Amino acid sequence: LVISVSNDSEEPAGASADRRLVQRLLHLPRDTGSYEVVYGQSATSGRIALLTRSVLGILTDLGAQIDVPMASVERGATKPTVGLIGGETRPTIVVHSGPTAPADAYVSLPYDGTAYWIERDDFDSKYAFTVVQDLMALA
Repeated sequence: LVISVSNDSEEPAGASADRRLVQRLLHLPRDTGSYEVVYGQSATSGRIALLTRSVLGILTDLGAQIDVPMASVERGATKPTVGLIGGETRPTIVVHSGPTAPADAYVSLPYDGTAYWIERDDFDSKYAFTVVQDLMALA
């Protein structure tokens, strides 16, 4: 994949500063208008290295942030919920748990005596859940 970068005066306001910032952060040469995206942890000059995750890795990370009952953790049925790391302000998908799901939940699932659900008014979680469904369909 090759990404072309516009250096002309037609770019939107602020785009030039954004472009320079990306070039500086990714250690990209400024004298070229295109960069090759390659798979890997490091790349040579003029290339952007991208290390992707497997679908299983994505699902594992999402599952680790599900709100699980302490009783399930204590009996060894699951691991404790992983807290937020780094600059995260919320999990990618906020999954609640309790004795019963709200009647108006976007999606809910009873499992092992506990209800798990995503709130109807949580757009970010609904969107991420839909993306995961699409990824699973493609896999």
